[in-house]
Amino acid sequence: MNFHGGQHSAHDKKTENLRVITSCCLGNVIALEKLSNDAFSSLILGDGFGVIPSANEFVAPISGEVKDVSANSHEITVKTPDNMLIMVSVEPRESACELDISALVASGDTIAQGQPLWNVAQPAAELMAAVIVTNSDSLPSFNIRYGKVTSFNQPVMTITV
Repeated sequence: MNFHGGQHSAHDKKTENLRVITSCCLGNVIALEKLSNDAFSSLILGDGFGVIPSANEFVAPISGEVKDVSANSHEITVKTPDNMLIMVSVEPRESACELDISALVASGDTIAQGQPLWNVAQPAAELMAAVIVTNSDSLPSFNIRYGKVTSFNQPVMTITV
């Protein structure tokens, strides 16, 4: 950070208001509307992005507290310190397929960005993932970078809070 006379510069203040969400997996980031899951593609749950995975390793896209793990373990909701609610989901691409998945975190856990979230038995080619800000309607602005994700720390969604 740059300091001028003991105060933050305007640039630093702007940076402090940005939050970065990374992908939950390696692969190709796409618009939610392109996913085959109607709840995701309709944006009824909130805005965010989908990922077509290239590997079946799934991690936390942001740090925070686990607020919920769904009964089938497909969805994990994380609350950030600034009250963003991020739902991370892994689903089979074909709705008739069963997903062999187990969560590695539980409600109440504090997790770090990049921390593994699931053990998934299926190959990546059979999966799709979503990262959704369920309270996105309360965000002033955000940007999403679509395309290939080759590292877990690669920024995908930048949010102004």
